[in-house]
Amino acid sequence: MIHYVTDSLAEIGSSKSLIDKLKTLEGDEAQIRSDLSYLERQNQNPETAISLTELHEVIDYLLKQEPRQLLERLGVRVNVDREGAMIRGLITYRPP
Repeated sequence: MIHYVTDSLAEIGSSKSLIDKLKTLEGDEAQIRSDLSYLERQNQNPETAISLTELHEVIDYLLKQEPRQLLERLGVRVNVDREGAMIRGLITYRPP
């Protein structure tokens, strides 16, 4: 999406609304890259268990994003299994 905004800026020149949108998109991209970096570090220890609350927080965060684009880019897949009182969740993704 960033390239669409930069292409528009190149075509029409300076536009406050496009520059603001570009800054927002760049901030979102930086946050997503930071989140991916965190997830990659967590993935180095696959036995790390997270609580159900933490799993819900991750899912809620992802759903607040532009879900279709974010999930398509990340190739996100969520698997949750219950064994008695224990719930295990695994979030896998394909880095962009």
